[in-house]
Amino acid sequence: HTRSEAERALFSYIEGFYNPRRRHSANGQLSPAEYERRHALKNAQDLDYAAA
Repeated sequence: HTRSEAERALFSYIEGFYNPRRRHSANGQLSPAEYERRHALKNAQDLDYAAA
């Protein structure tokens, strides 16, 4: 197998295992993608507040 084939296989495995749309109770019933988006937004707002 080539490195490229290994990378594709690994990516496919991770994407199949880590469902970015599935909601999680630990995240307040948000999907991982939405949780990360909100977390990044909150951090940006916190940085704006700290800089003011």
